[in-house]
Amino acid sequence: MMLFGRRMSSRSRNDLIASTLTVIVLTMGAIVIMIPFFWMITTSLKRAGDVYISPPQWIPAEPQFVNYMTAITRLNFGVHASNTFMIVVLVMIGTLFSASFAAYGFARLNAPGRDFIFMILLGTLMLPWAVTMVPTYLMFNAMGWVNTFLPLIVPAFFWECVLCLSHATILHNYSS
Repeated sequence: MMLFGRRMSSRSRNDLIASTLTVIVLTMGAIVIMIPFFWMITTSLKRAGDVYISPPQWIPAEPQFVNYMTAITRLNFGVHASNTFMIVVLVMIGTLFSASFAAYGFARLNAPGRDFIFMILLGTLMLPWAVTMVPTYLMFNAMGWVNTFLPLIVPAFFWECVLCLSHATILHNYSS
């Protein structure tokens, strides 16, 4: 086979076919992933009644850019954005802080029972969130943290402790 005036070996031809197929599959996957994002953007530019028409209209006939101004002014966007930013920054700092200490402790320190504690930690991480949801809520309710930002921020600093406490609550409630 000739490509750009050069003769290709069977290996380079197979590499070319494999890389071309890889690009095609990845491009198709990217398009599939981007469809909901495109739908979200085009839906945000529609009038309220046009959202539910059947068959769906992908691109609105008359884009309503005023929808963005309405959302920003009526929904108190600045307060929500600043709350989100504050929570994200604090959770990121807390996660980096606690995960770094835990990782260092498990990787470098040879304390007695380290492997047992690590297995307990892995076991708690494997529990589905739905199992710990009610005990965690009960714990936060007992602390008076419901309807505050504290349950969103504080566990990032001490998540392993929160997991252990919520599992202890599960064991306490179902063992008696």
